Order: sequence, then structure tokens, then C-alpha cells
Amino acid sequence: MSKARITEQMKKQAGQIIRDARKFHKVNQAELANRLEVSQPLVSLWENGKVMPTLHDLVAIETVLQEVAGTLVLSVAYPETREII
Repeated sequence: MSKARITEQMKKQAGQIIRDARKFHKVNQAELANRLEVSQPLVSLWENGKVMPTLHDLVAIETVLQEVAGTLVLSVAYPETREII
């Protein structure tokens, strides 16, 4: 598999993980964006796999959603071990 294909797959997986966590905590995109001090379109880009969130972004999302530290980071890094958040 090419590096570009792997990157695209990782962005899509990261987006799904962020969406699942956000919905689990009953937060809409606009509210998450506001709490993160980013734009709602950026949250949408993450969730749709168009832009890869940075490590800083993932940690900030964990903090805002009050996830256990490392949950999202590890889920993105090792999606095969991911459980429903």
C-alpha cells in the first residue's frame, strides 16, 4: 500500500473516531469547535477525513470531552484495537 493511501486511510479513521466520541458525549460540531477555539468547518474536515488532526488537536479533544488521557490518540494510532468510547 502506498504512503498516500495509508495517510488517507488514517485521516478517515481519525475522523470516524472523533465523530464517534463527539456523538457519544452528545456534543454537536459547533459546540466542540467553540470549546476547542477552532472553526466548525475544521471539525467537519477532521470528521470527514479531509484533514488529519494534530496530536495537539487530539489531546485538546480528549480534554474537552473529558476522555481518559490518551484514549483518542491511541485509537487513532492503533485503530484495530479501538473499542467504542
